[in-house]
Amino acid sequence: MGNEMRVVSDLLRELETDEKNGISQAEAIQRLERDGRNEITPKKTSSAFSSLLAFFKEPMLWLLVGAAAIYFMLGDQFDAWLMLLAAIPIAAIDAVIAYQTENALEKLRQIASPRARVVRGGMEFEADSAEIVRGDVFIVHEGEVIPADAVVLESSYLKVDESALSGESMLVEKERADSFSEEVFNNRNVVFAGTTVLGGHARCVTFKTGLETQYGHIGGMLSRIETAKTPLQKNIDQIITFIGIIAAFLFLFLFSIQIVVAGKQWPAALLDAVSLAIAVIPEEFPVTFALFLSLGAWSLAYVNALVKRMAAVETLGSVSVICSDKTGTLTTGRMTLTNVYYDGYVNSADEFLAHSRTREVLEAAVLACERKPSDPMEKSIFEYAGRFRAPEDMQFKRALEVEYSFDSKNRFVSNVWRYGGKFKLYAKGSIEGILRQCDISDEARQEIEKAHDRMAKQGMRMLALACKPLDSIQGRKRDEEGMGFLALLAFSDPVRQGVPESIKDCDAAGIRVMMLTGDHKATARAIAHSIGFSRIDHMEGSELAAVPKDGLARSIASHNVFSRVLPEQKLTIVSSLQEQGDTVAVTGDGVNDAPALKRADIGVAMGKRGTEVAREAAAIVLLDDNFVTIVKAIRQGRVIYDNLKKAFSYLVAFHVPIFLSAFVIPLLGMPLLLMPIHIIFLELFLHPVISIVFQREPAEADVMLRPPRKRDAPFIETKSVLRLVVEGTLLFLLCLLAYSSGMAKGETHARSLAFTLLIFGEAFLVAGELAGKGRASLSKLASNNSLLVAMLVTLVGWTILGSSSVAQTVFSIIPLTQNDVLIALLLSMIPFLVSETWKRIFH
Repeated sequence: MGNEMRVVSDLLRELETDEKNGISQAEAIQRLERDGRNEITPKKTSSAFSSLLAFFKEPMLWLLVGAAAIYFMLGDQFDAWLMLLAAIPIAAIDAVIAYQTENALEKLRQIASPRARVVRGGMEFEADSAEIVRGDVFIVHEGEVIPADAVVLESSYLKVDESALSGESMLVEKERADSFSEEVFNNRNVVFAGTTVLGGHARCVTFKTGLETQYGHIGGMLSRIETAKTPLQKNIDQIITFIGIIAAFLFLFLFSIQIVVAGKQWPAALLDAVSLAIAVIPEEFPVTFALFLSLGAWSLAYVNALVKRMAAVETLGSVSVICSDKTGTLTTGRMTLTNVYYDGYVNSADEFLAHSRTREVLEAAVLACERKPSDPMEKSIFEYAGRFRAPEDMQFKRALEVEYSFDSKNRFVSNVWRYGGKFKLYAKGSIEGILRQCDISDEARQEIEKAHDRMAKQGMRMLALACKPLDSIQGRKRDEEGMGFLALLAFSDPVRQGVPESIKDCDAAGIRVMMLTGDHKATARAIAHSIGFSRIDHMEGSELAAVPKDGLARSIASHNVFSRVLPEQKLTIVSSLQEQGDTVAVTGDGVNDAPALKRADIGVAMGKRGTEVAREAAAIVLLDDNFVTIVKAIRQGRVIYDNLKKAFSYLVAFHVPIFLSAFVIPLLGMPLLLMPIHIIFLELFLHPVISIVFQREPAEADVMLRPPRKRDAPFIETKSVLRLVVEGTLLFLLCLLAYSSGMAKGETHARSLAFTLLIFGEAFLVAGELAGKGRASLSKLASNNSLLVAMLVTLVGWTILGSSSVAQTVFSIIPLTQNDVLIALLLSMIPFLVSETWKRIFH
């Protein structure tokens, strides 16, 4: 959007409108038909049903549905329905999450569509803001939402909250001027759609509507941003696709061998081939992944982080850069009176409460404010004064005679109060305007200005106070001449408790923290210093805009504080960091943050002060709006990823004997060791349940002392995969030994012995993976509550299978003797011992 200056009178001629009477109703109807409605229309919308259909394109879901179809063809409805039950929740959960993320545009449209007071043909009436057109004149009052981008024609003490659009924490004062631009920052005579009037009133002329507004510009960016899958999701998809191709090949291979070589009938051959395909396809991978992330989201809720997109749980652990908003995240988000300059000295707010002239200064400050303040600084004055004496008591028995509204030239306001027949004027505002009206020596003026500059460099906002006794009210010019300077009040947005410590934690964890704010340079630098940035490399949005494209990545990488940044610049910063290989978390609360929140690997919105648009675009919502919570969530994300990695290592190791039993045993001409019901029981029940044990593992000691993992880092290292394959193959060979030796007592006995060995082996695989890279000592295993739970689950599962007649019939097994159980137990320990020996050698 252009930032060149334009003349207001030229704009009125271009719009063919009258600043008093507006356009005619007939002309408004024509323009509405020509230009369209004043609303943000999403580029595309999706229903929950269409999202569900889109997710059925995922390879794993098609494999599960295809396997179910084969079971239906064979008349095995029990197994078929189990496959469908595994597929449907995966698709449904992802579809719901995707549908929720697209609501951001709808929320944005709702915010930008309030009612408005419009002037057409000289008549003022209320209209739907969606019907406002270019050239329309509208009137806004305190508490109302601006319906379109417009130029101020006349105003009275107009203050607008633009924080949701610009990120600037202070209210912006608006007034008429002869020329204007569309610059978001430092714009004194343009109001923007979706922002809120918090003081005064104004008459404005519309020059942009709908998608042409600043809000519409953000909506357009939102609609063009696609939410990408996480690297781990992509890895799992690639693995599933690859395994699916292998499964199809092995299915055809085994089916052909059984028909041509073994001479089996096609139903029996098809059953063998289906069993192999089911064994090859890791149905438990997506089920366990979804279950793990759901439980991870639950654990994150305990640290005040509400997860909206489950994939964010896994991505948290790889965050390498945090692009944080300032107001309300690094700071409290509340303007607080922190210092008082009086009689040549700067006092802290706490110290000044004990000053001999406290009452005089606080009464002047309160009486210079509105009776019921809406401005953050005035609210802070009332709150501070209340620590000394209730503001209402200071106003008691006084009558407010005159309110002199905001003077755009001198930039201050004043009130005249009557008390006991005497009049006194109290004024507050900019130091330049107040001092211009005060009788004061040059030396005193210089001292006040020096104190002002010192506090301004610390990022504080200042109000000057003055007062004057009056014999009578003679008009603003005479009343305000020769005021007496009283004090300077300094305000700041204090740093949140715990933020500096969290910044140190990020440094130790190799996480780079950047501040992206709409506030001024001095404020941004002061906060960066306060929160403990070891170095401060600052750049303003205007400077970033001037950087050539080939130097953009280098400039962004070399700075950590950005002030006065626009929404598209935040988006550029995030995209550049991602292109450099960083995993980026972005925090924000305003509409201006929504594009960056959606583009980020992890968008983190504020739950208390955040706009609905920001919350809808984000993946995580902080319930306490605190930066400390982000760091806690990242720590928890690393723990979740570590434990997810352990869980998948266990699944890989245990999947090997399942696959080999379905592939090798039929080729040896032996009856199937694992029937489809066994595989489904192991992969869709026992494995996910056991995986919960991994999810509850505590953090490793170095969880926040190691650098973030790289985006292209393999989920499981090649060396670990080799160990897992060896461990799984060894377990299969032991099962094959038990199966073949048990045949002397019959097929059912052999299957029972081998299946028992397999389940016991699973428990020891869990023990090995829970130990992680470390070795599993006996004392460590005995003190691991998660392992004890896993062992208990395994024991209960095996007991049910061995003692229930129904389970014995369904699973084609029989009870074993104590000697058989002991043999199975001892053999199942061998892969575990081999794995621990491997760790001793290679770690």
